[in-house]
Amino acid sequence: MNLINRFIDYINVEKGYSHHTMVAYNKNLEEFKEFISGFTSCAELYKVEHHHIRDWIIHLRTKKGNSQGTINRKVSALRSFYKFLQKTKLIETYPLTKIHQLKASKKIQVPFSKDEMNQILDPSLFNKDSLGVLKYTIIALLYFTGIRRTELISLQLTDLHIESKYIKVKGKRNRERIVPLVESAIHIIKEYLIWRNSLEPLHSNIFINANGQKISQSFVYRTVCNYFSLVSTKQNRSPHIIRHSFASHLLGAGADLNAIKDLLGHQSIATTQLYTHSSIDSLKKVYQSAHPREQ
Repeated sequence: MNLINRFIDYINVEKGYSHHTMVAYNKNLEEFKEFISGFTSCAELYKVEHHHIRDWIIHLRTKKGNSQGTINRKVSALRSFYKFLQKTKLIETYPLTKIHQLKASKKIQVPFSKDEMNQILDPSLFNKDSLGVLKYTIIALLYFTGIRRTELISLQLTDLHIESKYIKVKGKRNRERIVPLVESAIHIIKEYLIWRNSLEPLHSNIFINANGQKISQSFVYRTVCNYFSLVSTKQNRSPHIIRHSFASHLLGAGADLNAIKDLLGHQSIATTQLYTHSSIDSLKKVYQSAHPREQ
């Protein structure tokens, strides 16, 4: 087994990384391996030195035209890979010690407004057939819980606790968390389950299509994008923006930032603050316009 395959097995079994992350890391490492194959001094990954990685970064920026953010993600795969090689004693010197993250420009994600969310949660916007019920429930649960698209797709019937009013969510690296459900969300889920129970499901996933198969990530993305195009002029209409809206609206209503962090399943409060940037900006404007010392 080559080094990349050993590493992918490691982050799968030991670290519990998502399938998406494993695919991305594998692609990044294969791309780097192809690049260094042109260097006679380091045709093998375990022979790589600092300057080879520096040359790759320059190549990605000048020849490939990759953004700073994209390069940082690719280098992040290398960091994990070479830490693994060092941990398993396959290399002695960690080659990324002097490699620093590029300063990437921050993209401010604009959440959906409360008015846009109220419009999208109007049942009359959706068809009354089974597909309409499925799509409505998907969008509603994304907003009521703030869960990720992958988390929604992988939800099992055993994760749903209607009587206790919560769902158990398995997030990144298999970390579990409890997310409460409000009454309106419970009502929507119950309506959906009536339709679901009329099928012959082939999976124990909560969300399935008319054929009894679990839904795909692309189905969820298209559902969100298509329906929000009816109520919003925003260019970014992804499931992630619903998650962003969930956090921003909670913060705007006075929710504690640490509580929002736990609901979103973040390890660091800094990550949560990225989601709530727009709400913080709004609070600053209110403060600056209302505080007597700012007059």
